[in-house]
Amino acid sequence: MSDSESSSKRTNQAEGALKNATEATEALRTRADLAGKVLAGGGSTLLTAFGIAQFSDIWPIPPGEKPAAVVGVAGFLAMVLGVLGIAYRFWRIGGSLPFRVNLKKMPDLTEDEKATTQLAYDELARLNNVTSLSAYEARAQRLERIARWLPVTAADRARVEASLIYTEILATLARAKKSVLRNRVTKAVRGRGAIALYLLFVAGVLSIALAGDKIQSERTDRITVAKACAEARAMETTVESELPDICGAPNEPTTDADETPDQTVVSTNQQLAASLTKCRKLASIKKIDPAACDPIGNAIVTLLEVDSS
Repeated sequence: MSDSESSSKRTNQAEGALKNATEATEALRTRADLAGKVLAGGGSTLLTAFGIAQFSDIWPIPPGEKPAAVVGVAGFLAMVLGVLGIAYRFWRIGGSLPFRVNLKKMPDLTEDEKATTQLAYDELARLNNVTSLSAYEARAQRLERIARWLPVTAADRARVEASLIYTEILATLARAKKSVLRNRVTKAVRGRGAIALYLLFVAGVLSIALAGDKIQSERTDRITVAKACAEARAMETTVESELPDICGAPNEPTTDADETPDQTVVSTNQQLAASLTKCRKLASIKKIDPAACDPIGNAIVTLLEVDSS
């Protein structure tokens, strides 16, 4: 096989590897984006439809139920953190991740990801008898410089070799990028951090559900007891002392202890006068004999006579 045929074969192989790795990387991004939207969207829907709705069962807080309310609020916050955490993990996958020959210029990679990437870089370097991928890239750059001073035929061969090196480097970068993204997708869906976020979200759902159920049950029980006590007091045969302590003391009409008899008379006169005025207006509107209001007027006169005596 001639040098040109060998070079052409290597070029085709490198271009095929680059194309396959690039397509696989885009497919991973698409699946990760879809999975992120499904998980984050489902969590957000449950958060709004269930979590926020549960607050109607918690508020207002009945007396003695503050601990349950605190548990409910903590559960809602746990749901929020779970949804945000899941969304962030998938956002990190979909973000820009440019790969470079020099790993020191890639701060977005973790130490494990750098180690995996370095293995791919070293493999290509060993196959071409260089110490690193940076050295292999430097060989291509050197060939391009030399080609400027070579005869046409030799210059073309040098440029073809340089182009082949660049293609092989790009294919290696694409394969390393695919490997990193695959690991990130796996961790985002099934990693320890993902499982912790799932458990946090589920714990939040259970907490707010149990808190809302407890407070709603307590509120319902109080209303039921209050109705039962009121119905019992409405019965003529009921003896107040026989009612359970939970019914409490009966409501008694409130009076102003500082009010004097004279003030009571004045207040009553004012009320009767207002009633008489209202009665006469209604009689005028409905065209009824104003004498129908005389009983109120007589009551006022009687009350004034009693007060003057």
